[in-house]
Amino acid sequence: MKKRFVSCFVLALLGSLNVLAYDFESDGIYYTITGSNTVSVVSGDYVYDGDVTIPQAVGLSGKTYLVTAIGENAFKSATNLESVTLPEGLIIIGNQAFYQSGVKTVSLPSTLSSMGTSAFRECTNLQGIVLPDALKDIKEYAFYGCTNMKTLVFGVQTVTIEKYAFSNTSIEIARSEERFSR
Repeated sequence: MKKRFVSCFVLALLGSLNVLAYDFESDGIYYTITGSNTVSVVSGDYVYDGDVTIPQAVGLSGKTYLVTAIGENAFKSATNLESVTLPEGLIIIGNQAFYQSGVKTVSLPSTLSSMGTSAFRECTNLQGIVLPDALKDIKEYAFYGCTNMKTLVFGVQTVTIEKYAFSNTSIEIARSEERFSR
């Protein structure tokens, strides 16, 4: 009986801990190594804030890693986040990467080809976004609840917009640069 109680107590304690998984930090940005020469930006010991510029590459122990992804929940609930500049070479933004963050502006690279479900959901300060041509599919709830989003520019290759991707926004202008250029 005592052994069972201790086991349950330990499991409950471990389940309540917020374990942050990152391999290293550089210039205030946390990374997980995802391949032999690639990394993903992840959440870390503190919540990102202000203006954040993600580098195209980062070094660790004499080795250079290319930044190819923003991991799931990386900027989630970063309410003091102002702007994010993402590097060329980045191809993935994970599920809920910016969910409920305070981000106002995001600069997406032309290489971005995948954006997860709810990637920018409920980013109520986000005012507009230009989606790159390489992004063909916009997942469900991608920009749901971005209540101040007024401008949206689609990439020319966008072919699929999943359910509720732009629900509960204030979009007044939605266009594709190539189809509607002036």
